This record gives sequence, C-alpha cells and structure tokens, in this order.
Amino acid sequence: MRLALSFAFLVFLNACSPDENVPLIRQYEVVWEANLLERYADNDPLPSQWPFFSHAFINPNGNIYIIHSPADYSDATTLTLLDEAGGFVNDITLHGEYIFDVSANQAGLMLTLSRQENNYVIKLWDENLNSTELKILPEPAYFHHFTINGDHYYEIRLSTTAHSFSIYRFDLDSHVQWTRPLSSFGISGFTAPLFFPETDDFLLVRNNSAYDSLVIARGSGSTGNTKWLKKFSLAELGAVNYLPKTIPLKDGSVMIFSKFRYRKLSHQGLTLSSGILGNTQNVNESFISHCFLEQDGGYLIASSFAQEEGWHGFRLLKTDSRFNVGWVGNFHQSVPGYLISVKQKDDTRIFLTSNGYVYAIKPVR
Repeated sequence: MRLALSFAFLVFLNACSPDENVPLIRQYEVVWEANLLERYADNDPLPSQWPFFSHAFINPNGNIYIIHSPADYSDATTLTLLDEAGGFVNDITLHGEYIFDVSANQAGLMLTLSRQENNYVIKLWDENLNSTELKILPEPAYFHHFTINGDHYYEIRLSTTAHSFSIYRFDLDSHVQWTRPLSSFGISGFTAPLFFPETDDFLLVRNNSAYDSLVIARGSGSTGNTKWLKKFSLAELGAVNYLPKTIPLKDGSVMIFSKFRYRKLSHQGLTLSSGILGNTQNVNESFISHCFLEQDGGYLIASSFAQEEGWHGFRLLKTDSRFNVGWVGNFHQSVPGYLISVKQKDDTRIFLTSNGYVYAIKPVR
C-alpha cells in the first residue's frame, strides 16, 4: 500500500494584513512522512483489517510515540517509537490493555490512562518504551468517564440518586482536590472537559441540537470555579444540520467553527470577532478539527475531508490575524481516515491520521 500525497498551494495576494509585527508564515512544508498502515495492516486473509491510530506524543528528546489498537477496539494497544526523522525504532504491544487517553507530566514525559479488565491504570513512560505503573483505579459501578491532564486526572460521575453528573479532580495519589456538579457550570447532561494547552483551565461544552444551543463554560483546574459561561443559538453560529466545533487555544482564547464560519472568544468569554474565513471561494468546505495560534499572529486551521473520487485526507489553512486565508495545503491518502492527533515541538508539528499516516510539518517564512 503506497502513500499518496499531494499539495494544493493557493497563495492569495493581499491575504495577510500589513500590520504584522513578525515575519509572516507564507506556507508549510513536509519535513518527513511515514506510513504505519503498511507496517500494521493485516491483509491476509482478505478483507484487510486496519488498526485504529489514536494518539501521537513527542518525547523531550524528540522521539515520537504513536499509539494504535485493533479496529474492533479489543483490549490491546501497540506503542510504536519513531525517531526524530520518522524512522522506526521499536514497538511494544500491551495485551489485555486499551489506552484511551494521553497527557504529559511536568517533565514532558508521557502519561497514559488505560483500561485493564475491571481496572483503570495510569502509567508513566520513559523515552524508550519502558513504563512505570503509577495508579490502579478499580472500575466504579456507576456511569463514569475518566480523563487525564498533566499530573491530575478527572472523573465525570453520574449520581444514581440525583440523576445528574458531577466532575471530580484528583491528584495521582487519588486525593480529591475538588468536586462540582456540572450544573454549577451551567451544563445539563454529560460532557467531558477540553483542556487549554499549557494551562490548568478547561472548557465544558454542551451542544444541544434539541434546544438549538451551544453552551460553553470555562473552569479553573486548580479551584474548580467557573470563570465564565456563554450560550449561543446554533443559528447564530451558522450551524445548520451539524454541530459546531469548539477549540481552546494556548493564549486562553476560544475558537468556535461551523465549517468556514468562525467566532473568536477572549479569555474572558467576550466575542472578539466573527465571520467567514476570507479567500475561501475556491476551497471546498470541510469539517474543522484543530486550530493553532501561530507566532505571526495568524492561525493554522486543520480539517478532514472526503472526496467523491475516493481520496481522503486533511487540509491545512493558514490565515492572517484577520482570518483571511493565504495558503492551503491538501494531504491525500488512498484509504479512509481523518486527522486524529496533532502535537508540537519547537516549530515542527506531528500530524497523525486515524489510518496511520504521519507527517512532520513546519512553517516556511
């Protein structure tokens, strides 16, 4: 199976605002690429069994972990170690264990949250596929959801008496640091936290198509207090027949996308700007999954797409600070898949698709 890669570079004149204070990022280039589907797909006997790739993680030394599990989500996980140039180093398969969440500790090493039979396990990994078991959490009897962020883990728990959800924050010794009902954030029903990069804050987002609304609350990870709460109608966001995507950014702002419609909220929840991405007349709409604030004040926006001729892949859009698109890059694969994970070290980002294609991409000024 051969990797099919192509680019469509669309450079729009005057797309970048003239008041930028640092050199503009004009486009992006692929530093290296890897096709892990070829290594791990089981093509005999047919039909092929393709694994599901779920997480990428960059170690402090620049080596990269790629995590995948069988397509049927059975209890097994393979961790593949790549070097800084995308070359295969080694791998290990954990039988009877399914990794479903990944974070970094204060030293930048990988923490994983996995399920083993009737337990949840938190492990710390070094840079050479060696792990240390930090915590075993017996599976609760009630409905629950665990997630990990840095040196803390969170649990969303259903109260069987009140029929409502609460969020708990624990340290890695399982000491409860705080707990709050989700209703205290203005959230009804279940949702899981979205964490801001490089901070302790989180978002709780509830899309409710029945009530034609999007509710966003920002919480403090250290105290559990609500910092702000906003509610938008889906019509107001231009979301017709699908739900908007909410993305916390590293500067504390929040982006809301409905295809090419956007709304930017400040760290206080105030609307800073909204509209339609500029210069997208010749770009097919696709579903945005990631957004990054760049050093030149613009944004790198990533989305997945599928085309009628059978090609699948993801698209990168580079905008200026006013959300005018100045460059577009299309990354095609010949098998179904979508963008699943993006990690960054220095000026290079690692893009992983669900079908095992890995790209290292950096900006060009």
